[in-house]
Amino acid sequence: MFTYNLKIFLLRLFGYEKPLRVAFLKLLSLKYKTFRPHYETILLESSLEAKKLGYNEVSVLELGVAGGNGILSLEKYSKIIEKKLNIKINIFGFDTGDGLPDSKRIEDVPFIWKKGQFKIDKEKLKKKINSKIYFGDIKETIEDFIKSNPKNITAIFFDLDLYSSTKSFLNKIDIWGKFTTPRVYCYFDD
Repeated sequence: MFTYNLKIFLLRLFGYEKPLRVAFLKLLSLKYKTFRPHYETILLESSLEAKKLGYNEVSVLELGVAGGNGILSLEKYSKIIEKKLNIKINIFGFDTGDGLPDSKRIEDVPFIWKKGQFKIDKEKLKKKINSKIYFGDIKETIEDFIKSNPKNITAIFFDLDLYSSTKSFLNKIDIWGKFTTPRVYCYFDD
């Protein structure tokens, strides 16, 4: 009876679309901080497409770095994908470094997000990662990033939490859009 109950539990866990499968993946990502299968698949698919289009070097952006687990995941997955596809993947992060800014806009859900949430220990983070992080307001840092002449932005991971910050980045598409591949894979969190 135990094995049958276990079988049913596993079928329910993996067989149902939601919410059990989502809960299981969330549990794994809480236990293993760099477990982000959605990051890996998006990075792989965007790199495969870039390779088919003839690109040998691409850039990936993570908007909202916080503790750095997402960027660490991207670095881990990029090593595997670079070898598999013979492609160079550059990873760039963007974060205020001081946590979330204060916002009273209803679209920013101020009853959930608080000023200073997700503050970063910049020095500690710099020791853990190899990627370049642009610290400051996304409105200004995206312009600094563009000055570096990035190669073929193929994927963007949006985790800015606030509507206003995400909108600020998207409003600058006329600046950063010139540096993208024909299709850019995007992941939106929150």
